[in-house]
Amino acid sequence: MTQGQDRSALKWLKQDLNDLISQATNLLQDFVENNHQGDQIEECADLLHKIHGTLKMVQLSGASLLTEEMEAVANSLVEKQGGAPKDRAEALMIALVQLPDYLERLEKGAPDMPFSILSLINDLKASRDATLLSETAFFAPHLNDILTQSVQGEANPALKDTANQLRAHFHKGLLGWYRQVEPEKSLNLLRQVFNRLYKNSGTSCSKKIWEAALALSTGVMEQSIEPSISVKLLIGHLDRQIKGIIEDGERANDCEFAVGLIKNLLFYVAAADSTNALVKAIQDKYELKDAVNAMGSDSSEGLVDENLLAAVRGAVDEDLRKIKDTIEMYVHEDQADVAPMIELQSIFGKMADTFAMLGQSGIQDKIRSNGDFIRDKVAQGHKPTEDELMAMASDLLFVESSMDNLSSLKASDGSAGSGDILPSGEVEAHIHVVLEEASTEIRAVKEVLSSYFETPEINSALEETPERFNRMSGVFQIIEEDRAADICRNAQAYVSENLLSQGVPETDDLDLLAEVVTSIEYYIEALLENSSDRQGIIEFAGESLNKLLNKSITVSEVQDIESDFTAVEELSEPGFDASEPISEPVSLDVDELELPDDAAEEEFSLDIEAGDEETAEEVQDVSDAIELTEVSAEEGSEESSEDEEAFSIDMDENLLMAADELLLEENVTPETEPEP
Repeated sequence: MTQGQDRSALKWLKQDLNDLISQATNLLQDFVENNHQGDQIEECADLLHKIHGTLKMVQLSGASLLTEEMEAVANSLVEKQGGAPKDRAEALMIALVQLPDYLERLEKGAPDMPFSILSLINDLKASRDATLLSETAFFAPHLNDILTQSVQGEANPALKDTANQLRAHFHKGLLGWYRQVEPEKSLNLLRQVFNRLYKNSGTSCSKKIWEAALALSTGVMEQSIEPSISVKLLIGHLDRQIKGIIEDGERANDCEFAVGLIKNLLFYVAAADSTNALVKAIQDKYELKDAVNAMGSDSSEGLVDENLLAAVRGAVDEDLRKIKDTIEMYVHEDQADVAPMIELQSIFGKMADTFAMLGQSGIQDKIRSNGDFIRDKVAQGHKPTEDELMAMASDLLFVESSMDNLSSLKASDGSAGSGDILPSGEVEAHIHVVLEEASTEIRAVKEVLSSYFETPEINSALEETPERFNRMSGVFQIIEEDRAADICRNAQAYVSENLLSQGVPETDDLDLLAEVVTSIEYYIEALLENSSDRQGIIEFAGESLNKLLNKSITVSEVQDIESDFTAVEELSEPGFDASEPISEPVSLDVDELELPDDAAEEEFSLDIEAGDEETAEEVQDVSDAIELTEVSAEEGSEESSEDEEAFSIDMDENLLMAADELLLEENVTPETEPEP
């Protein structure tokens, strides 16, 4: 959960996002009406992929996490995997309906907190039988210690027969509740089953499971807990526990393996606003209300409790230790047994979800990629090579180095410019994403221009090029590379006004345009590699662009400028001497200028006071003409070594003297551009 986000990007994209969401909703509706058959769901998944990529690019961690799960559900429908199609389609439809409202709240300044939409994300995960986010270390990390304490009490052998008798009643109550056949009676039957199992349990671990289940079903029955998809599936999963008791006795309810299930049950109990004695007793026993408050909420201005973050850090450190020990053991045993490595998949998954809750998408992606590698390769019989293990170790070191900033992490409060620094690795991850997008665009521009250079009389292939420059400008604006953004905007204007609207350009113009495009590509690579020479690259791009734009001035425009010089001279009093200052000079805002070491090679802007509009326009034309022809370049180079006071001369005197020089100059040769 990053802080200091600039929501202006969301304002620009909001309408386009709403259009994509509307299209995805209509496609899903058609898919449902067609009995969950057809190609509509594939198109819906493609749209959700675009929505997720956009929200991730603008660093909205909560919205990005939600749309990532929406895309996963859509893909599971495409591949016909996971739970019942009806449940997945229902969860996806609910998310599509609520997403625009969530984005609108973000636009108005609400904090972008994954916790505020955790129930919605859990519903999506539950619909495809995935691990719920409430199992992560981010929710009540103290529960991990409580639930894994040494077992107290002796196992009750009679619990096997009791569970065998109660399982049929459990099924009856569950189906009645699912199908809404006397739902209150069905829920009450479930409560009785859980109560009997609780009373007949002998160990503390078994009692913790059934008391949590009893509290959850009680909250649902009194309507203090919403019977969402995830709640229904959670209660349904308790059948596995009952079956385990029947087959293996009470020892099957080992807390070490049931921590995730209990945490999920308690998460929904924690959110209940109930006066029921049992629900309140469970909330107090496990300090659930404090756990919820520590996570932050919409009303808490997005702040996350520092103690919680310290606990999360401890839990993640423990997971990292387990992973490193497993890898070390695998290496020392000559890579004979991959079974322990396969078990790491669940640990990687929970760690990835934890960092997703913290808004650390860069760390999340690194961890998740390792979990995917184990699932797709190791679990299929592949033995990790030394290089693959080294890559995994490198990612673990990256996570460890990023953990140092967790203690000061806060949620996004929606205010821009707060000055807080993102955790290590997070900024780089976001910049890398947007720069990859820009790199794709510039490669497309190069390919199109290469074809155009061969046959410049055919410009139809350039139609999409201005829009590509526009998108690159937007990317550079997002990462605050204003100089590069300006160059892309000017390049866009040149292509639109000269290559698409006029005839075939000169070869020199095409060479300069190629220099600009190539420099932008090199600059993107330099940013990705954090190269030290990137400033020189972008300066060269700017110089090439200036030459290109200067050469595009037509003869008629030069004649108009000459007539403007005459108009400026006519404004002066009779007997005016250009060597003397004007009595009412146009002001030069010296404070705003940053004087470079070599002033002749730098541009600086003149701030003209508001006055007569015609005079202001004429003076601006003179200034443009001076910049255009680069008059007296050698003289400027000699004067660059003088003190800053040399720049604070009277502006009108400079303008008129430069105008006279321009009228007298017959041939002006631009300076030769240095090789990059």
